[in-house]
Amino acid sequence: MASKGSKSEVTPAELPILHGPGFDWDLAQVDEAQVQGLYARGVEAVLAIILAIVVLVRGLQHDNVVLRQRVDELEHQLHQDSHNSSKPPSSDGMRKRKAKPRRQRSGKKPGGQRGHVGTTLRPVDHPDVVIQHAVEQCEHCHRDLSEVPAVETQRRQVFDLPHRPFEVTEHRADIKICPDCHAKTQAAFPPEVSAPVQYGPEIVARIVYMHCYQLLPIKRIGEWFRDEWQIRLSTGPVMRSIRQVADRVEPIMETVRLALQQDRHTIHADETGMRVRGKLWWFHVASNSQLTWLFAHPNRGHKAMDAAGILPNRPPDSNTMHDGLSAYRKQPGTDSLCNAHHGRELEDAKERTHQPWAEELRNLLYEMNDAAEAARQAGAKAVDSALRERLRERYDMLIRQGLEENPETLPAPGRRRRPKQTKTRNLLERLDRDREATLRFLDDLTVPFTN
Repeated sequence: MASKGSKSEVTPAELPILHGPGFDWDLAQVDEAQVQGLYARGVEAVLAIILAIVVLVRGLQHDNVVLRQRVDELEHQLHQDSHNSSKPPSSDGMRKRKAKPRRQRSGKKPGGQRGHVGTTLRPVDHPDVVIQHAVEQCEHCHRDLSEVPAVETQRRQVFDLPHRPFEVTEHRADIKICPDCHAKTQAAFPPEVSAPVQYGPEIVARIVYMHCYQLLPIKRIGEWFRDEWQIRLSTGPVMRSIRQVADRVEPIMETVRLALQQDRHTIHADETGMRVRGKLWWFHVASNSQLTWLFAHPNRGHKAMDAAGILPNRPPDSNTMHDGLSAYRKQPGTDSLCNAHHGRELEDAKERTHQPWAEELRNLLYEMNDAAEAARQAGAKAVDSALRERLRERYDMLIRQGLEENPETLPAPGRRRRPKQTKTRNLLERLDRDREATLRFLDDLTVPFTN
């Protein structure tokens, strides 16, 4: 044992608990005399202490790796935004960064290209209002020209919104007395006219459009109607309008739900958190190129999907594109993973690790998408098999390179449970395990690249 005060001295506080013959006490609590007694017991005791120190050092090394990973994770969270994570752009705040173009420049000038059908404002043959501007006198000799006929007229048209207040329609139902039985009979009002005073369908449509699509708050909807139409709206009419339209739309949404359920092609599924009466709910969406179905539920996973009834009842040869949530994988049919998510995650991996494979793999995914789009434009049913094979080989090579540069975090000495892996390692393992779902767009041109 080193002399007291030596730099190589092992103090009792640095020794772990030794379990074995004759060592049934905590060395962190013993004094120096007891440690000296251990050394006096012979080689086996010395080896036991050395072994305990080795185990302690290995444990500290493992803890150090875990803590460093945790620090890196927390520091990186401060630099995450919509370009390298699934955070929405609205969460970026004032830290807006210029998006980096992923495609090479085409060499074309900005704007519409030759042959492009534009949306230029064009004059109409029959305007609603015509204002005639007459020539009263000659601008040269000042002669009176008010009685002289015009030889030509130039036209200019101004498109604008009409400035008029709201329109009130009064419905009057006659009441008559039968001359034979003397009973009263009243004419029926239209079904949509159910109250003595009410707002009409145009106002209801604008309320629902501004609130449910343009996401305008109820108070600002009232301000807009007041400023634009001189109509003062309170919260009650707005909520009644939304409920009225919801009741009328419900049968249509059921038709949409059944159509998506029976669709054998790719449909897109996603979910996002929302607040309902102060509690976290989930807003689910299922859509194809023509139909969109929305559904709110307090559960994010399979309970909500079962309640919606679309994904669990789809044909076995259908395909669903999603973000990788495990509940989607339990549904019938094949899976496709959204590569917009992968692009952001690979951007995040590049910024975390500064390893070239991450950017190369992200660029490769977009190169694959270009190849698939070129094949579609050419009318082909699939990407050329030789090109597809080369692209897949590069994909496999970059995945292997990433796994080698980001090795698996092993369990601590004496533990069997696999510890939490780094975010980059998890991404690589997912891209390796789910390569078929990731690259399905390359093998099947009916499957899109992103959600």
